[in-house]
This record gives sequence, C-alpha cells and structure tokens, in this order.
Amino acid sequence: MKQVLRKGFTKVVVEDIPAPRPTSGKVIIQTAFSLISPGTEMADLHPDGVIKEAAANPSHFSKIFEVAKKTGPVAAFRELRAKFSDYSVIGYSGSGTIIDVGPGISDLKIGQRVAYGGEGTGHGEFVSVGRNLVARIPDSVSLEQATFSTLGSIALNAIRLGKVGIGDHVAVIGLGLVGQLIAQLATASGAVCTVIDILSDRIDLAKRLGAAFAILPSSDLNASVDSITSGRGFDRVFIAAATESPLPLRQAISISRERGSLILVGDCPIDVSRDEMYAKELRLIVSRAYGPGSYDKHYENDGIDYPFSLVRWTENRNMEEVLRLIEAGRLRVDDLITHRFKVDDAESAYRAIIDKSIKSLAIILEYSPRGSDTIVSGKVNTTCCDEQNLPGNQSETGLGVAVFGAGNLAKWAHLPAIIKTKKTNLIAIGSNNGARAMSYAKRFRALYATTDEDTILNDPSVNSVIISTRNSDHARLALKSLDAGKHVLVEKPMAIKIEDCRLIEDAVNRNGKKLCVGFNRRFAPSYRKMKETMRRFRGPFLITATIASPGIDKTWAVEESEGGVFLSEACHFIDLFYWLIGSEPTKVYATSSDNKNIIGVLEFEDGSRASLLYTTFGSSKSVGEQLEVFSADARLYARNFKEFSVVGAGAGKYSTWFPQKGYNEQFEAFIDYTKGLRSECATAKDGTRATLGCLLILRSAQLAKELPFDEGQL
Repeated sequence: MKQVLRKGFTKVVVEDIPAPRPTSGKVIIQTAFSLISPGTEMADLHPDGVIKEAAANPSHFSKIFEVAKKTGPVAAFRELRAKFSDYSVIGYSGSGTIIDVGPGISDLKIGQRVAYGGEGTGHGEFVSVGRNLVARIPDSVSLEQATFSTLGSIALNAIRLGKVGIGDHVAVIGLGLVGQLIAQLATASGAVCTVIDILSDRIDLAKRLGAAFAILPSSDLNASVDSITSGRGFDRVFIAAATESPLPLRQAISISRERGSLILVGDCPIDVSRDEMYAKELRLIVSRAYGPGSYDKHYENDGIDYPFSLVRWTENRNMEEVLRLIEAGRLRVDDLITHRFKVDDAESAYRAIIDKSIKSLAIILEYSPRGSDTIVSGKVNTTCCDEQNLPGNQSETGLGVAVFGAGNLAKWAHLPAIIKTKKTNLIAIGSNNGARAMSYAKRFRALYATTDEDTILNDPSVNSVIISTRNSDHARLALKSLDAGKHVLVEKPMAIKIEDCRLIEDAVNRNGKKLCVGFNRRFAPSYRKMKETMRRFRGPFLITATIASPGIDKTWAVEESEGGVFLSEACHFIDLFYWLIGSEPTKVYATSSDNKNIIGVLEFEDGSRASLLYTTFGSSKSVGEQLEVFSADARLYARNFKEFSVVGAGAGKYSTWFPQKGYNEQFEAFIDYTKGLRSECATAKDGTRATLGCLLILRSAQLAKELPFDEGQL
C-alpha cells in the first residue's frame, strides 16, 4: 500500500509498505481522505525545527554519548547515520471505510464510514486504528468533511476546558486551522468571539465563518478591546499561535479581564512573570490533545473506555460531537480547505505547508475518487518486496532467516548479527508496524517486509526464525514456527506462562526442530571467562547479582499482559545462575514491596546459593548489572559486560572498552545448533526453568515464605 512517510528528519516520501492486519481491539480502514495538520506536521518536518529541537534539548547529545559508551563509537555512528534514512509515520487525522474488524470489537462493522485519529495512524491507503479513536460518520457528512473530526476535537477540548458559555467575550489569538475551529466552536457555544491574527486573509475567513469581531494588525489593540468588551476585557482568551515568541501569551494577559482564563492551545512558550498573572489573578490552562483519554494507552490502544457517567466528554465522544456539529451546519469546514492533492503528490502538499508564500490552511490528501465509498476488493497486500534489495549475505548453505519484530533489540542485536555472519540469508522482516518493517528491510537488505506472519511461516526459503517481539507474542509465535517446520531463536522470556512453556517443549519434541532461547549472557566474554574460571575451584558457590533498571517501569514491559518487568529481565539471571553452577535449583525465597523491586534467593542441588537483587530504583546513571561469585579459594567479579576479575587464587583481570554482550556469538551458536552440532544454546527446558524461577520468586514474595522449585507451587 502507499504510505506517506518522513524519511530521516525532513524529507517526505510516498513508499509502498506492507498494509496493516487486524489485531485485537483495532479496525482496518481503507482511507478515502486524510487531513494534514499544518502546525504539528510542519514542526516535525521543517529543517529549522530539527536544529532548534537539538539545540533546545542537550539531552539528545547525551543520549548519543550514552549509546556510544554502550555500543562503541562505530555502532553509534552507524545508528546516527541510519536515522537520516529511517522511516517515520506522520499524520493523525482521516476518514474512510472499515474493511476488517479485529477481535474484541462488536459495535463496528465492515462497510461503515468512519473518521479516525491517533498518533501513528498516518497518511496511508490502509490504517489500523483503536476502537476509541474511531467515530461513525453521519449520513449527511461527507468523507472529506469527516477528516476534521480529530483537529476539531483538539479545538473542542480547549473550548470545554475554557468553560465557554453564552454571552462570554472570547478572543482567539492565532487563526491557523485549530484557531479557526476554536473561533467557530466558541460562536456555536453562544459566546461573542473576537479573532486576532497578523494575516488579514485569515481574519477575513474567520469573519465569514461567524466571528463577531476582528482586531487587525494595524489596529490599536487596547482601544479595540475596550470598544468590543465595554472596557472590561475578555472572559476567555485562547492562544492558538505556534511561535517561539512569548508575545501572544503576553498579549493575552493584556486583553484579559481580571480573573479571566487563558487557554494555551498552540506551541507557545510560557515566559511571563508571576506579577503579570497576579495583577489580574488570571487562570492559565494548557489544553492537551483531543480530550480525556489522550496519551492513556489503555484507552487509546486497549479500547478501555471511561464510564460515561463519570467522564462525559472523552476523545471519542468529542470526535462524535464534532461530526454532529458538522452535520448540523454549526461547524463549517469546507471553507477551511485551501488545497487538495493526490496521495502520490504528498511531497507537494507538504511543500505547500512549509512555503510561506503559498497561503495554505487545511490540506486534504485524496486516496480514491471524490465521493467514492467503494470498498477495496480482493486481499490487501501485506507484503512488500524491494526489487533493488538482495540478501545481506549470499550463502551456499541455503539457511534462510526471518525476523519477527522490528524493535530496538532486533535493530541493535539480531539483525547486525545476521548481517555479520556469512552463513545465512536474511529473507524477511515481519512486524505489525509496516513502515518500520520496510525501513529495516531496506537498511539490512532483507528480501521483503511483511505484516503477515503466515507469509513468513509458509515461505519455504525460510528455515529459521528469530522472534524479537513483545513478550506476550513469544510463545504463540514459537509454537506456530515450530509447527511450520522452522528452527527458532526466541527472545527471553520464552513464555510468560508455565503452561505455554510446556507446550513449547512438546512442540520441539514433536517437530524435531531446534529452539534456542535468547539468554545471550551465556556467550558474553566476561561471563564465559567466569564460567571457565569457576571450573578450577571447588563448590558449592555463593553468587550475588545486582540488577538496576531504572526507567524500565515506564515501558511496555511493566504491563501485566507482557509478564511484568521482573519476569522480562530476571529470567536472564535465573538461567545464568544455573549455567554457571551446573546444578538444578531446589528452593526459592523472596521478599518484595512490589513486583518490580525484589530480592530473591535460590538454593541448588550441589549446595550453592544465589541471591538476586532486582530494582527499578535509582538514576539513569545507575543502570547496569554486577555479579560476584565466592568460592573457598577466590572471589570472581563481573560488571556490565565489560569487566571480569579474580581475587585470590588465579588472580587476574579482563576488561574491554565497550560492552561485549554475546549476540553475534549466540547467533553463530544457533546456526550450529540447527545443524545438530554441540552448542551452548539455551534449550526449551532452560527457558521453562527460567520462567518458572521468576514466577516462583514472585509467588514466594507474595506469600512471604520459602517454596520448593516446583511448578505445583504456582
């Protein structure tokens, strides 16, 4: 399908990418029209915006430095360079017809006309949208008019926050697209609306659309305000200007009445003194997005609505109300459209925004003949090939590899490992995010990208897959891949439920295929040296591991559906303890104040003991891991994949400038494993042990008692 993308930082391109597939709680929409948001999207694309963003946020440079420290300057430079060609989805407002409905949605049907919104939906021929960001279009509202539902909701949310009422004197500073919509909505709410802008043509448009008064750039501001408001000032002032100057906000203060309200909608700095606000006892409100539900992933992604009786106006209900106002003729959007472009000519559309000499306001992208409600027939193309791409490495062995998941771990670890070896061909990259799958396919030279996992599983040229998706998909994809006759390298945890672990073990035995779990520490040089050294000493051993992951509790890994952060991270160390000691665990005991900060102790058959302190506390500078092993003869120490030392018998030290995490070595071992050669790869049984250990530690902390290492305790 065709998708408008930002390539790098400032370039707009139209590319063929895989179309989305229906997932739980989402619908697939065939787009008819989409609306370019001139404020947000111009800021994302303008070259000055990139420079100013970097200059205003030194943290961007510190992030690059931190990446260089973790991966080395060569990898950091490679990643920075790739940013100039990576794809990003832009756009968030459109309309079309539902062509598919994912599980969990019962009130939307194929064939219905709908408006949609939401970050990441973008300008594409097909979009995947969560239920709460989709609104049915009334029969008398055209698909083109319905594209204003999202931006109209931004304006409507500001009106609601400002509590605009009948007879209020309202001023709107800045008559871009959102400012024009606010002005109309204020008038529709019974307010007396005055518009202010430096562009006379926009003032003329606002007056035609119902604004009662206008203040021209050449006017005496104070005299005009006194004349309009009988010397009292405005009850509500909306700042809808996008500017780096604090002048619009200061202007709003000067024209407001005492105890009035200032509602900031545009991207305008808040650079005013307390005295200015105090003198009039003003209230400043910063309006955010479309209304309640914005930035709440449970609302936007999971489709969990807020109770109607408690939250009357949500994002979705605001979208519906905007469509009702358009239907009733109280919100006129046709006159706001200045340009229309075919989606193939999207680059010209964005030039019309950036070029100040082109007087643009609302710009519509068209995907089908005007007025057509025709639903696409036939199967949507979920796979894209780049004819210029060749496999990253030609291999006579014929070992074809595909990767499920296009996240950071795939980008930083698995895909570079595939490219580095000369034993495989990278056939495909599969992801729900078609733009990212295509971006990675081009970057790492895969034969094709797809959003359809079955395309990969049915491809006879693929005999091995790497599963690098979110945790909740690991077991399902591993089972499907094994049953499809593929060898599997699955990221940790192998599964988040012990029942799924057992199913995977059975599938390995049933299909005769190899499965390796991504416990890369088995291949990291510092830990390999630790294991080799331990063989020289007498057990039992005492091991203590400290793992600090501040910030991870703000990621998807914290979600219960993904197993939580402890299972996601600590399973590495359950496996590491077993691998280092070479003995099965027999008991666990743990204590915790929550499921994210835990101290756990494991006992092993040979008498060894290992303690694990896992925490999400600390600063970003405290991120890392350290592990100590004590025997009767020595103390062994490893830290952050860079250091290993021995104190006592056989004293010595090993260190590297940059972390060596073992991903390349792990992939080489996986290839050998698929050929039946001896390998240190973690097996399905090892994956089960690690998941079980984490679940038992969580259970022990919950019960505050020691538990035998037995799944019957769960």
